[in-house]
Amino acid sequence: MDQNLKHSLLDKVHKELGWPEAAEILKPSGAGSRMLAELVQRKIQIPLNQKMKGFNDVNIGILSRNSLSDDTIPPLAIVCEFIRPVSSEIICEAHRLAWNFSHAPMLI
Repeated sequence: MDQNLKHSLLDKVHKELGWPEAAEILKPSGAGSRMLAELVQRKIQIPLNQKMKGFNDVNIGILSRNSLSDDTIPPLAIVCEFIRPVSSEIICEAHRLAWNFSHAPMLI
């Protein structure tokens, strides 16, 4: 898939809402945020992709107060970017996994 299309939704919220760039949400620069993003990907992204039969159609990252910080600060939200439309079952599973993760107050 074209890299420009892959992150078009995250790029849009970056421009319109002032969020960090897609790369900073998915792979933060700061050590603490990066560690949390990798944990979220292991705990949520991998199981979701398995449930979607391995299509790798979801990118998961975190929205943090300061993604450049080396401190481990709880994220503001877990961010799910689905590359294609998904069923309500997948959305419910994302919600369940994020709820069980218990490190962020919001799922976007």
